Parts: sequence; structure tokens; C-alpha cells
Amino acid sequence: EESPRAVLEVPGAQLVLKAVVEGLVHKSEAGAVVTAIENADRLREEFDSMAKRLAGRQGPRFAIQKHVEVETEVIVGASRAAALGPMVMFGLGGIHVEVLRDVVFKLAPLSRHEAQGMIHGIRGAKILDGVRGRPAADKEKLVDLLLRVSCLVSDHPEIAELDLNPVSVAPPGRPTRVLDYRIRIDRK
Repeated sequence: EESPRAVLEVPGAQLVLKAVVEGLVHKSEAGAVVTAIENADRLREEFDSMAKRLAGRQGPRFAIQKHVEVETEVIVGASRAAALGPMVMFGLGGIHVEVLRDVVFKLAPLSRHEAQGMIHGIRGAKILDGVRGRPAADKEKLVDLLLRVSCLVSDHPEIAELDLNPVSVAPPGRPTRVLDYRIRIDRK
């Protein structure tokens, strides 16, 4: 793991500062995410500013991450339906999930065929094929991620909710990355 200072020594490299606050779901709206930080002075300024903005919240912690170019954004999630058990969710991610609500659900555990069907089952599936000069997303990595989440929530009933949003899905040969996540544990 590279230190923030080491990352900033690379020409053109940038950092992201995020606050980790219990109960805070939409970090961007609360001013709890700052991207494209290019130097240590700006990192200090943004940290101080964010700490003041969130001063009334219980115990904010902060994460500093290397900034990555966002490819196609998707959301992968899971929750428990009282009568049905664990369900896996997939759709376009980032702000798209809030506006378009283009998501599909399937009961876990998923088969590979069901995971593939979820990817093709959203209205915006063509975006994953690449549009307007953008490259196609690596759908096999998405299938693998859906299967892993499915296994995780099937094997761990204490996971009440899980959201991976956004997931930046790159073209084949490049890494797909979970950029933010939220997990709620039911301690019953």
C-alpha cells in the first residue's frame, strides 16, 4: 500500500479524501468526499474543511485513497427479505441508481447463468457493451463479483445489507474496482 505522500510524488497522481461516518449513506451530498487532490497542501485544506463540516456527526474517521479513473459505474448489493432470504441486486451505479432505478434482484445463491441474466436484465445493459466510443465493460468480472457477493451473503446470515457503489468496471485486461461500500451487520 502506497502512502499518500508517495502517491502525490508521482506526476499527475491524485488522491481522494472520504469521511467514514456511521449512518451516512450519500457521502457526496454531505460533502464527505473530495476527489482529484493533487498536493499535500490541498489535502490538508480539504481535511480541515471536511472535519468542520462533519463536526456534529458521531466519530467521523477519514480515508485517503489513490484516485482512479472511473470507467462504467455499476452497483452490486444484497439484502435479506424476511420471508425469502438473501437477495442480490445489480444495476447501473453511482448517481444513476438514484435517478434511473435501473436495477434487478435475484435470490441468492446465484448460478453463473442467473448472474449473467442480471447483467443483461437491466434497461441500460447496452451501456456495458460500450457506447459512443467508450470501451465495453468486462462482463465476466461482473459475473464473478455477483457470484462472490451471492456466496458471501448466503454463507453469512449476519450480513443484513451490502452495497458496493460505485463499482468501476473496466474493459477486459484492466482492473475492476469497488470504489465505495457499505455493510450493515445484524447482531441478533
